[in-house]
Amino acid sequence: MMKIKTFIDERYDGNCYVVIKDKEAIIIDPAVPKQKLKLEKEIKIVAILITHAHFDHIVALDSYLDEEVPVYLHPYASDKLANPLKNLSCFCRFQVAVTVPKDLLHFTQDGKQYLLANMECKIIHTSGHSNCSQCIILNEVIFTGDTLFKNNVGRTDLPTGNSQNLKESLIKLADLEGDYYLYPGHGEATTLAWERKTNPYLRGEKDV
Repeated sequence: MMKIKTFIDERYDGNCYVVIKDKEAIIIDPAVPKQKLKLEKEIKIVAILITHAHFDHIVALDSYLDEEVPVYLHPYASDKLANPLKNLSCFCRFQVAVTVPKDLLHFTQDGKQYLLANMECKIIHTSGHSNCSQCIILNEVIFTGDTLFKNNVGRTDLPTGNSQNLKESLIKLADLEGDYYLYPGHGEATTLAWERKTNPYLRGEKDV
């Protein structure tokens, strides 16, 4: 059975998710240092997935690299990891610059499935908030990053943001069959059915 644990980085309110199955774990958006997760010794981290490379979602990435864990990210995210200007940490007190060995970088493809921790993981590229935004589907759960929040969506006025692209990404999510639990990059979890019903951006009542 898949278990999801949520950790919140108090500095930037970023959600870091640990998905565990059969003593293996996937980290989604490493905003919280590995040591603060306090995982059981027998649990092995087998992959890190990044919804997008803004600093508040990768701020603790370097704490996971000592175990040579593969990092899955959109191709456009790679040059932002070590660049405070591109990951936007240059505007904050502490700049974030993470160098990931090339052999650990895995560039995702839209619609492709990956077998990680004995789970089928599907990637959907959802540009708009950032050109490197992607959503991650694991069973009945979608990790939406800053693309879709409870009753809200990600902003598009930051570098590489694009309103039209976000509209298209929201349509892509709204058109998925069935319902999903949604775990966003900030704030509380929700469901796709609830957002279809109440989110003014998903309903087309507000423009992004």
